[in-house]
Amino acid sequence: MSDRRNALEEYVAMKFQTTYKYARPTIASGATPVEKGDVKTPWFGVECKDWNTKSFSINNDAWLKIRAEAAAEYKEALYVVENKSGNRLAIMDLDEWFEMLNELMELRNKLEDTNG
Repeated sequence: MSDRRNALEEYVAMKFQTTYKYARPTIASGATPVEKGDVKTPWFGVECKDWNTKSFSINNDAWLKIRAEAAAEYKEALYVVENKSGNRLAIMDLDEWFEMLNELMELRNKLEDTNG
């Protein structure tokens, strides 16, 4: 495992800790039967990858595996990628992203209605 990949997993776990204080990189980057994915959260099956290229490429078989592992734990699949330029992207199914957006907007509307 590369230091850069470790750094990406640590970064993602740290960012998740703002909403879930127990978020952390998984044991052995999810290579155990106990924990899948690279970052432990209750909502997302997170896989982190970095490429020593300037572009991003997502292998369909890898994406299907990430989705299947997340679905087995009733989580949304989240694929975090970083290229050698340091650009980071969070990739997820578009329909699932819109569902999350709709939930967020409903909560904001409720807060606005409550607080005026």
